[in-house]
Amino acid sequence: MLRYDAPRVVLANDPEDKLDALFAYYVERNFVTPEYVEKQLEKQLRGVLEHAKIKKMYSEARVKQGSFAATFPFAHRNANGVLDRAIKPLHLAHDDAAAAYEHGWAWVGRLKQLKHHRVLPDDVLIATNMREENDSEKIEVYREIKSSFESLGIKVATITDKEKIERFALEDLQDA
Repeated sequence: MLRYDAPRVVLANDPEDKLDALFAYYVERNFVTPEYVEKQLEKQLRGVLEHAKIKKMYSEARVKQGSFAATFPFAHRNANGVLDRAIKPLHLAHDDAAAAYEHGWAWVGRLKQLKHHRVLPDDVLIATNMREENDSEKIEVYREIKSSFESLGIKVATITDKEKIERFALEDLQDA
């Protein structure tokens, strides 16, 4: 997609460096970091919760035990104020399979420790943006990470599976 705008002027001490920086931003999109992508996933999840008319029942929560912590952008507390359900967007569609592996395993380890210390909510859903592609290495990494989450009792859904996310978010809310 190409968008055009009115020409603009910039003053720079080193025009070549400035041109490289503009190229990196506008063409190579160097602002698209894993953190940026997870914020975009969070925005998609917010839309799913809005569609289900339950966005107000979920808010951000941070779970911490010692040096292990996790922030869940969507967490639900029961009538007693206990954190009982959480949803975490997780960017696993990295261009490099090793980067996806490292990021996924960091979260597996973090959630495993929080579960071990009994501070992890009973129901956790990881919503990931893993793409369906022909890259067997990336698919294998995704399956291994997904399996590790599931062995901890953590559910995994792709961000495009809105029905599964909505079912998870609505489950047991009638009792709350």
